[in-house]
Amino acid sequence: MRVPAEPLFAPRIVWASTLGTTVVNDTAAYRVAVWRNGDRVMIVRRDVPPVPVTRADALKSPAVRKGYTVRWPGGSCQVSPEDLLDARGYASTISPIERIAVAPDGSFWIQRRTEVGGGFRTDVFDARATYLGTLPPTLPFPSAFLTPMQPVVVRYDHDGVPEVVLFGIVRR
Repeated sequence: MRVPAEPLFAPRIVWASTLGTTVVNDTAAYRVAVWRNGDRVMIVRRDVPPVPVTRADALKSPAVRKGYTVRWPGGSCQVSPEDLLDARGYASTISPIERIAVAPDGSFWIQRRTEVGGGFRTDVFDARATYLGTLPPTLPFPSAFLTPMQPVVVRYDHDGVPEVVLFGIVRR
């Protein structure tokens, strides 16, 4: 069987841009390029390895865990999760970088995974790319910013209704 899809966990470009600052990750490594007004001004790295992926991890992925049904007039065929994964394939590692957010002053936040399927932490950098620290895992990742230290988050209540939450970060 041929599957017209890229392998699971294939590297993808992760980026964010605000007011002339763009931060891009285009590798499996914890490495981002910072662009200002169209010029690449720096590369920022942290010693955070890619996250290893096992076959069991890949089988839990929403993209394959239910298998796939092929339908045609008068019939259908169910492809098992195992067969779908074998046809599609998967990368042996996944980039730790999941999302990036850029604040109005050019500082940026990087959400990184610590395991396949979850375990996210958020690293914060100032506009000069100085690492300021890692936020507690309970803090949500910003959707936008009012100010550099006032992120705005969209989250959903138990009924699935979205709510906008503003919170403040205090540096110590």
